[in-house]
Amino acid sequence: MSDLPKLIELKKKYKYRLVLDESISFGSVGRTGRGLTELYNVPATEVDMLIGSMANGLCATGGFCAGSIPVTEHQRINGTAFVFSAAIPALLAVCASEGINILTSTPSLLETLQDNARAIRSVLDKVDLIEILSHPASAIIHVCIRRHAYSSSGGLLAPGAAPQPPKHTKSNPAVLTASKDHFQHDWHYEEGLLQEVVDEALAQGVMITRAKRLRGQEPWEPRASLKIVATAALTRKECEKAAGVIKAALVKVLSRRR
Repeated sequence: MSDLPKLIELKKKYKYRLVLDESISFGSVGRTGRGLTELYNVPATEVDMLIGSMANGLCATGGFCAGSIPVTEHQRINGTAFVFSAAIPALLAVCASEGINILTSTPSLLETLQDNARAIRSVLDKVDLIEILSHPASAIIHVCIRRHAYSSSGGLLAPGAAPQPPKHTKSNPAVLTASKDHFQHDWHYEEGLLQEVVDEALAQGVMITRAKRLRGQEPWEPRASLKIVATAALTRKECEKAAGVIKAALVKVLSRRR
């Protein structure tokens, strides 16, 4: 999750336009679901353009663009989606509108969602060999194998053991190296371990997934991670129980590789 105040500070210093994609945060982040501007208590006018998909938070289709009148009018009249695309079905337009009404009139839904996300994190924080990459306010929780968990032979280290720096080899897109601490990530190996965790959790009745990405498409490759999505449809106790299943699956799979 982006550090919005810092981005705005840089925007004012270097004079660029800031376009903020709220596709994931809209409807789940902030006291009333307004996203990062509400979470960081930043006026929406500080962002030149707020954009996002209505498929996630509003269970509809299409997207939105919010900003000053000149910006939004230019987007509306000249955007290729407006010129070459049909409008969304009336049913889904009403669905999106009603979704906004529900978020506005029932803030307790967001309180429940955020409380459930904290409950899941509190259980998973107790696992030694993982780290949680996501912002504490996010309902989407990414879990990866902790840095320095590897031995030089590629296995997992016991807690407290010191890793050896990897040997320098020819460029390999399957190996990620963090130059800051000379630590190597083999994402083929990590994704294999995490898939075992997914399968083990599913066998116990809890459905999670690995984050799916196209490798080799970005200058910086994200690490392999589990993707766990909290929901307001469950109680806190149910979320803690599901998190306990995921914790047990992580311990079982990662302990075998030490």
